[in-house]
Amino acid sequence: MLRVHKCFYHNFFREHDAGELTVIFYGLDNIWGYLLKPGNPHGVHFERPAMLSTGQPACSFEFEKLNTNY
Repeated sequence: MLRVHKCFYHNFFREHDAGELTVIFYGLDNIWGYLLKPGNPHGVHFERPAMLSTGQPACSFEFEKLNTNY
């Protein structure tokens, strides 16, 4: 698991009273994260259960190697 406690996007948009835009930039992770959903051919599962933009103390990036021949 990778935890990020400081984020350029989160800090920038919060300082400019546009915190709601952080979620849009975080959405870019969904582009590659979607490719790692269950059943993907890459042998890795990805989840992001916590985000700074939703009030959590850190963004969590969780990766799990799947049992596969890949």
